[in-house]
Amino acid sequence: MTVRVASIGLSIVLLVALAGCTVPREPPAGVSAEETAALLETRIDQAWMNTGLDGLVQRPEVDRGTVAADFNELAECLVDTGLTDWGMSDGSTGPGLAAAEAPTPDDQLIFYTCFAQHPTDVVMGGIRLSREQLDYLYDYYRSWVIPCLALDSITVSSVPTRSEFGRDFWQGWNPYDHAPALITDADYNAAIARCGAVYADLDVVDPFGRGAVGFGATTTSVTTIDIYDTGA
Repeated sequence: MTVRVASIGLSIVLLVALAGCTVPREPPAGVSAEETAALLETRIDQAWMNTGLDGLVQRPEVDRGTVAADFNELAECLVDTGLTDWGMSDGSTGPGLAAAEAPTPDDQLIFYTCFAQHPTDVVMGGIRLSREQLDYLYDYYRSWVIPCLALDSITVSSVPTRSEFGRDFWQGWNPYDHAPALITDADYNAAIARCGAVYADLDVVDPFGRGAVGFGATTTSVTTIDIYDTGA
């Protein structure tokens, strides 16, 4: 009963706080198929440059993938071609082959060929969001989740600005991961149950399986949270 009263109070406080804001926004669409194809083409080019073979050998002609592949598809291709001791680095310069010993040129060619056929998009915390989705998620964190956590005296550290969040800071950043008080999995999931799913109601695949943890049964608004522009 105490939890229910706290949840009702939480909803009332937040709804009152947001009453003077603009009209709620609908969840925006994700990255289009055309944008995804262009992104993967860039990543395939980066993979080639990271082989260190550009200008030394002819770049293999392969049918390039235009849809983001599951990481297991890439792994199966590499193993099938005999490259068993491998890993993948992925950062600001794009994907590259990583291995216990220095990869040979043949290893690099195998990696590039498989990556071009099965390009993965594993940056940005494992999912790719559109510019509009990033703005929506930022407003959700700033106008709902962080104030909700504060009602339980849970503070969030290292909150990015909007430009940082949407440009190069965001690597799956969310308030729950930067709340030192959430020590155990039980703490983490309880906070999500009170304050909302990690990715709000965006239509994305959650790589950590946490997006499925939504509002608890005792909250007053189970399926809807109005997202407002904070202007921050």
